[in-house]
Amino acid sequence: MDKLDSGDALTHVSLPPEIAELYRQFVDGTLSVFLRYGWDDRFGGLAERLTPDFEPDSTPYRRSMSYGRQLYVYSLWGEKNNQSAFKENADRIFESLVSLFYDDVHGGWFEKVTLEGKPLSTNKVLYSHAFVLFGLTAYRYCLNREKADFHLSHTLEYVGTLFKSESGGYHDLLDNVGADISDGVDQNPIMHLLESLLFLYENSRSATALEMAHEIVQFVEQSFLKEGMIVEHLTHDFQPHPANGHIVEPGHQFEWAWLFNWYSTLSGVATYDYVCKVLIDNAMSVGWDRKYGGIFDQIDRHSGDAMLLTKRIWPLEELIKAASVFPEYFDASELQVDQLARFLCANYLNKDGSWSERLNEDLSVADNTLRASTCYHTSLALTEALNAVATR
Repeated sequence: MDKLDSGDALTHVSLPPEIAELYRQFVDGTLSVFLRYGWDDRFGGLAERLTPDFEPDSTPYRRSMSYGRQLYVYSLWGEKNNQSAFKENADRIFESLVSLFYDDVHGGWFEKVTLEGKPLSTNKVLYSHAFVLFGLTAYRYCLNREKADFHLSHTLEYVGTLFKSESGGYHDLLDNVGADISDGVDQNPIMHLLESLLFLYENSRSATALEMAHEIVQFVEQSFLKEGMIVEHLTHDFQPHPANGHIVEPGHQFEWAWLFNWYSTLSGVATYDYVCKVLIDNAMSVGWDRKYGGIFDQIDRHSGDAMLLTKRIWPLEELIKAASVFPEYFDASELQVDQLARFLCANYLNKDGSWSERLNEDLSVADNTLRASTCYHTSLALTEALNAVATR
């Protein structure tokens, strides 16, 4: 593989060896892989997944969510490292995103298109819009691309107007004219919308973004936060869904702790330290595998038993983010940021920039396809780990 010029890259010299290795494997490895192999030469467009041999796999669609995440990653690291190849890739992703997914008739963004670029549905999905907003924010403010202004403003208005519900929350799914067709309310798209709004406010000081974030935080406290954990699925009257309301994902508990802390830091109006500690403690008590290590994918919130014994990469990366902003919660354990980064590099990441997306309980590989969307998780884990090192 061709080695990229380092530009003004962060130096590894002053970093703990575990964080330096994470940096090398992601920035010098994974980002180089998707820069070189992440575009589908046969059909055009950003590949949804690569095989371990760095070929687009058989996934028959492309998602605006993946585009938004990749736009964020290459915009951010293009800025951090002053890397022209990353910046050019971000430009390419932006143009393709607008061309393939923007609905210039009804507004908003399509969730999926075929490999030939035809929309698979005209419905609109909040989860997708959250990441389009996230990516557009990074492209606009990390790379100073003013051409993103129209789509960034449109997306914020579309989400705040059409997806917003009278309850103070947000609909998961709309038809093409903006009518709610969702089956209940899920925390995941709302969580990522909050993340995008905080990122937008941090970069632009948008009063609208901060007000929307404030409303989401209040809504989640009153609805999804139950008995010290964030529930995944609710009914329209905000009760645990009868089919799947017993499910919690430990990775999302860490992510919400990180988000509550970020909101508190930016807003200055409240502290969520106690809520964050409860979320982290409860997630660690049922989510961390004390035999093999790693975070289980799903837990039954009533029994505390693991429902899925597999361990995807992103819950561990969410734990790294939480440990980075709340080091005091991990001082008494052997799971500080450096140790978690070592576990990540040793068990998930590979020297050539590839990784294992999902492990079995015993840490053997269950899935080694390379999802473009996962780059976003690793990028944030690395960013927070670097921030933690800088404040020591």
